Order: sequence, then structure tokens, then C-alpha cells
Amino acid sequence: MTKSKFTFPVGFHEFHKDKAFNFQLNRWHSMGYARFEDMEEVSQKINSFEEWKIEMLKLAQIAVSEGRLINAAYYYRAAEFFTTRKDPEKEHLYNKFI
Repeated sequence: MTKSKFTFPVGFHEFHKDKAFNFQLNRWHSMGYARFEDMEEVSQKINSFEEWKIEMLKLAQIAVSEGRLINAAYYYRAAEFFTTRKDPEKEHLYNKFI
């Protein structure tokens, strides 16, 4: 497993042209567990809440494969955040976070 140094992010970034997605990307990044480069990359691929879930899951899987488990946990949580109660994956995604 790769160890990484924790750095507390400062500032608000222009990740996405849509204010709602930009706010959410900044929100996850500001906690310190979502890498800047990941938020920057994924921002180019998100234009709907469905795409948000898909792309956050992709980030989580990449993070797991690279041994970045804390990043992966928060990407699973980010994916779960916009799922509805009717989504059969909601509980599974939340459990992957915890």
C-alpha cells in the first residue's frame, strides 16, 4: 500500500463550469481526501448526476488499484451522495465508504 502525505487544501477552484458541480467537486476536495488532479480530471467528464456517479466510481476503482484507499473511500461516498433511495446500489456504495 502506498502511503501519502495529508495536505489540507486551501481555496476554491474552478473545476467545472456548472456551479452546482463545481461546488460539489470543491466540497470533496476541501476535506483533504480527494486529490486536486482527480477532481480536475473528472470535472471534464461530468454533465449529469448519472455521470457523476459513474465517474466517481471509476475514480474509486483507480484509487483502489493504486493503493490509495482513503481516496477510494471518499470517491465511493461521493458516488453515493447523489444516488436516490430507490437506487439499489446506494447502501452498497455507502458501505464501501465506511
